[in-house]
Amino acid sequence: MGTFSAGYSYGNDSSQYNYGVTGGVVIHPHGVTLSQYLGNAFALIDANGASGVRIQNYPGIATDPFGYAVVPYLTTYQENRLSVDYYAAAR
Repeated sequence: MGTFSAGYSYGNDSSQYNYGVTGGVVIHPHGVTLSQYLGNAFALIDANGASGVRIQNYPGIATDPFGYAVVPYLTTYQENRLSVDYYAAAR
């Protein structure tokens, strides 16, 4: 998922609030999935509703509560092999 940040600062005559959101948003026929930055090519994983399923060889990427995950920075115009770790999700 992306990164969320918030802050507050103040001085003698002023105060300031700030916030930020970085990452990607993928809109697909079954909803919206948030992700890290997408890069030039990405894959949308549909784990048939299973949440928390990790994507092998992509640390930190797992399916959301609706069973979707986005794998960013794939190689364009070449085969990219992705595997899900269903066994780890069942534990």
